[in-house]
Amino acid sequence: MLPNLLLTGASGFIGSALLQALLHRNYPVLALVRDPARLASLPHTENLTILTCDLENITAQHAQQIIAFKPQAVIHTAWMGTENTDRNRPEFVHANLRSCLRLLEIAASAGCRHWIGFGSQAEYSPAIADKISETMPTFPDTAYGIAKLATAHTLKALCGAQDIRFAWLRLFASYGKNYHTSYVIPYLIECFRRKDIPLLKTPHAQWDYIHVDDVVCAAVAALEHPEAAGIFNLGNGIGYSIGDIAVCLAELMAFADMEGLRRQIEAAHDLPACRIANISHIRHSLGWQPQIDIREGLRRCIANS
Repeated sequence: MLPNLLLTGASGFIGSALLQALLHRNYPVLALVRDPARLASLPHTENLTILTCDLENITAQHAQQIIAFKPQAVIHTAWMGTENTDRNRPEFVHANLRSCLRLLEIAASAGCRHWIGFGSQAEYSPAIADKISETMPTFPDTAYGIAKLATAHTLKALCGAQDIRFAWLRLFASYGKNYHTSYVIPYLIECFRRKDIPLLKTPHAQWDYIHVDDVVCAAVAALEHPEAAGIFNLGNGIGYSIGDIAVCLAELMAFADMEGLRRQIEAAHDLPACRIANISHIRHSLGWQPQIDIREGLRRCIANS
């Protein structure tokens, strides 16, 4: 029999894709959402229970409903303050850690034995120049990264004390369907649709882009490998510059002024960041590896935009 799952952020970017995958695999899911209307397009299934709940304001009644569901595993995707403009707001540090601790307390009371959470590349030091492995320095330079790191350490200790398996997926540059419209890939697609050359401040910055469908497969693998615990980098293991992404999208969309786009990229004198994951640990531990290359992933973004 498949275990009951508690999924947070079920209407968000990662959570909504993960919810559909879990239901497709017939997992019984209690989905926590702020706005249940955002799940209205899902087909009716007896395996899905929706609980309307703000994680920062979990009431006694919410707790009773969670305990009654008896989740054996929690997959925690919800997070406040993910937009770039919110990443140094200290109130989110407190709110996210506090809500995670409260949810763990409730889940433990319900008999939960597995906790799978999503961290971020922002937990690592920005000074790392090589591919980033899980043992490298964690000196985040944003409040967002600090909150993720503090939450990971705190939950790991508390889960260990209560014999709950703890797995933390440090997500690199995810993208795909329902991606935040303020982020670079939706912006580039919109520019090319308008036949405009986009303004790129850091076209030489290299990021490790991983498609949301690969993220979902990794989360399911973490769920279905009950011996796997600890920190896991979640990326493609390949770096692409923002300029590379722009050129690829422009080619896929038959953008007319490719020469002008390339001139603008070459003329930029930015000091590029480089954030690429070493994914050998997650490959070995979960038997997972990414399946969607960047060109196919961008093609899907265009189709879904």
